[in-house]
Amino acid sequence: MTDGNYLRDSLNAIGTQDVQTCTLCGALIPRSWAESHNSFHQADYERFDPESQDASAETCKLCGILVNRMYEAMHNRVHQADYEPFGQGSEADSCKLCGIVINRAYQTVHLENHG
Repeated sequence: MTDGNYLRDSLNAIGTQDVQTCTLCGALIPRSWAESHNSFHQADYERFDPESQDASAETCKLCGILVNRMYEAMHNRVHQADYEPFGQGSEADSCKLCGIVINRAYQTVHLENHG
């Protein structure tokens, strides 16, 4: 993590090169998990480029997922959320149940949402 793009570095560390944003809920999803995500809702996606210096994500404190900052309003339709920046010291992980990229510090919160 030498250039300050902590999101890109974290996604690379978990092997997630091809990431998409769900345009319905704002979640960051590896392309390989798009079909699983569609079981929750029929979603449209747009490419999320973690190489871009403008790429940033927020952690939803209610469900622990990484939300494309540009889609916070869409995510708030799911639930009124509080967010924290995903930055220095943050680590991402891919949920093995739904594939959504989550903030590792919120793994317990995320799993509680699965029931």
